[in-house]
Amino acid sequence: SCHTCPFRLTVTKKSSGNWSLARGVAPAWEHATCTGVASLTTKQIADNPIVQAAVISSRGVAGKALQQQTAMATGVVPSMSKIYRAKAAVVGAVAGEHGTSYDRMRQWMNMFVQSNPGSVAYMNTVGVTQGGEGKRRFLRGIVLPGPAMRLVMSTGQAVFGLDATFMKHDVYKGQLFLVVGRLGCGLNIPFGFGFFDIENKDNWSWVVGELRKSVIGPWLQAAVMFSDRDKGLLPAMQAEMPNVPMFHCFKHKTTNLLALMGKEKWANRYLGPKCGLVWACCKAKTLADHNTAIAALKAVNAGAAAYLQREDVKTWAVYKSIEDERPLYGNATSNFVESECARADTNGARYMTPCEAMDRMLMQVVEIVGNGVDMLVKSAGFLCPNAAEHYAAVSQRVAYYVVAKNGLISYVTHRTQTTERRAVDLENKTCTCGEWGQTKMPCVHVVAAVMYDGTLSEDPLKFFTDFFSPIYHRKAALNALLDAVVVVPVPVEVETAAEAAAVDDHILPPAHKKGRGRPRKTRFRGAADRGGGGGGRVSTVDASIGVPATQVEMDMDAAARALAVASGADPTVGVSTTRTRGPYRCSVCQSTTHNAKTCDKKRKDGDSDD
Repeated sequence: SCHTCPFRLTVTKKSSGNWSLARGVAPAWEHATCTGVASLTTKQIADNPIVQAAVISSRGVAGKALQQQTAMATGVVPSMSKIYRAKAAVVGAVAGEHGTSYDRMRQWMNMFVQSNPGSVAYMNTVGVTQGGEGKRRFLRGIVLPGPAMRLVMSTGQAVFGLDATFMKHDVYKGQLFLVVGRLGCGLNIPFGFGFFDIENKDNWSWVVGELRKSVIGPWLQAAVMFSDRDKGLLPAMQAEMPNVPMFHCFKHKTTNLLALMGKEKWANRYLGPKCGLVWACCKAKTLADHNTAIAALKAVNAGAAAYLQREDVKTWAVYKSIEDERPLYGNATSNFVESECARADTNGARYMTPCEAMDRMLMQVVEIVGNGVDMLVKSAGFLCPNAAEHYAAVSQRVAYYVVAKNGLISYVTHRTQTTERRAVDLENKTCTCGEWGQTKMPCVHVVAAVMYDGTLSEDPLKFFTDFFSPIYHRKAALNALLDAVVVVPVPVEVETAAEAAAVDDHILPPAHKKGRGRPRKTRFRGAADRGGGGGGRVSTVDASIGVPATQVEMDMDAAARALAVASGADPTVGVSTTRTRGPYRCSVCQSTTHNAKTCDKKRKDGDSDD
């Protein structure tokens, strides 16, 4: 029994002579010296293998689910308070106490670097000035797995993204940041992760600086960085990687535009990702197509066109990246980064201590590599599955095009849309549509020109080898994934708090003070969040010309009103009307130095009434 007092079992004798526990509404066991029913202790609940497996697999498991599982396994329904204490005990047993987990993190990093050559893993600490006696406090940490970095730089697209997500641990309230690359076969690989307290220029400069030291130079010189927000990242990139351009997530820009212009019918119709005029401005692959899309958007809503023209075209237009020979490989959003942040929430990394979260993120990399190997082994052909699907879709459209060759240049024209006429140079591998330079996969015009020449029927393998980038070759991608062996360090024995306190170089946890009241559910909004609405927002300030966001909103409002008046519509519909509030005043004496609750005049009037 879990109690020290004896208890009595209620049994019945069957006709066969055997004895069994009594069944019914009343419990089958009762204390002999008291009236309470036998209950489980917190340790007994925490030692239950079912509870341990549920908590270790997901820190976000509901307490009600753990209570039901415990009741099914033991026949006793424990209280919710015991369930939560048992859940905390399981987390502490796996990751160690929060205070001692940072010493375990240091040991984990040392073992990780020794087991994975070419990797980088270390933490930044800050000295404790008051009462620290020379001890250090954890500030931030970073892990760059060498096998994952080599995988991204050998068969990956020259794009990477940076993003951070808040931790949901009971004590550590910092942020988990991710550095995500994208392979040619379509997989997203986190080749860097770590922790800091907040997104600002200092922390991002430290992260970007470590990337610059570790990532191979030639790959970095052709790379493009994706981001959904600035929040100190833009000045950090300009200081540490001035030659690497930043591409703002265009999905966040359209969300900003919807919030500023109002979600009326025209917005949902023309701003949507499937049939949007705004998205046409982003995805245009040539300057002529870009200007045509801008003119079409301006005819529908001049304010939306003014918003885009205020922004630096290098941060959101695909055609500009093609001109600068910085292909985006079909990416226009930071979804490939945010998907890995969502995966970190699903596998429970955000609910763990930093040391345990690093171990879980490393397992996430191993899982992605394993899934990629299975995908490529099951597929057949020379190309990766995503490249093979692209070629199959393009081949079906070739019949709608006519080819006329003049020397080395092949002119490809659509049978019905005669204005769509592209020039293809197979020798120099160029097409005036721009898609070939953007995705590094042949467009429909190139395939039509190759079929016209007969090269594809003569030697299909040579066509795939010459016209598809090597990152889309299945065998090369499979070999790179098989070589990306990431060794997960063996868990280190966690020392007790008393033993850790006796160590001279003991690392203290980050300073954290729990605030009063109910915790906030939404973050504090900054200057980059104009227009309201949820989710991340990119800045509406054009850094190159320095136009403030308020001026952008004023121009958009004026353009929207003018367009509404010209069309005979209500000029107030769809205009952003941000509420401006003056100084707070006392409702009794109209003073701005206090409110009615502390007003002296109210007190005097109250005294005179009495």
